Amino acid sequence: MKNKHLREAIAIDFDGCLCEDWFPEIGLPNWKVINAARRRQENGAGLILWTCREGEALEAAVAAAKSWGLHFDAVNESLPEWKEYYGNNPRKVGATEYWDDKAVGISSDGAPISLSHTLPPAPGNSDSAKSVFYVNYAIDARFVARVEAETVNEALHLAESVFMDADFGEAEEIDSEQISVEDEDGNFVWEKE
Repeated sequence: MKNKHLREAIAIDFDGCLCEDWFPEIGLPNWKVINAARRRQENGAGLILWTCREGEALEAAVAAAKSWGLHFDAVNESLPEWKEYYGNNPRKVGATEYWDDKAVGISSDGAPISLSHTLPPAPGNSDSAKSVFYVNYAIDARFVARVEAETVNEALHLAESVFMDADFGEAEEIDSEQISVEDEDGNFVWEKE
């Protein structure tokens, strides 16, 4: 039985949904899903990180989501008010919606329906117009390459070419210690240390 007074709860998968599936690493963020989740939370919904990750891998997922501007009301469990209302804390997370790249819905006649097409494409999987990215190389000094690309992966490839062709004067060997990518609005969309 649904209680009209319980707030909406959205259980969101991590790998393949909030970001590309690079498990156990953290994939590139899927900004369309992240931004949709933030809008829903701003409108009162509770967000639940719903993932198979455990231990350090789970901590890394929570930290990555936080760096993308997501705060979860619960992690791998129902919202506190849902647990209180129903008087339990079952293994299955209670939610009004489940966002998952591997979701399959059931039609009214009982036939399975793939729902993966309803999620926005993850970065690198769309045929959208080119965007501006700023690729930062942290070496002895900062080197920024402004490139136009369709995906973050393409931006990294283009920036690497610019970086390798750059004239750094008398420097004989340059070791790239850190690389990060920002979108045109200054949001970090990828970082490798």
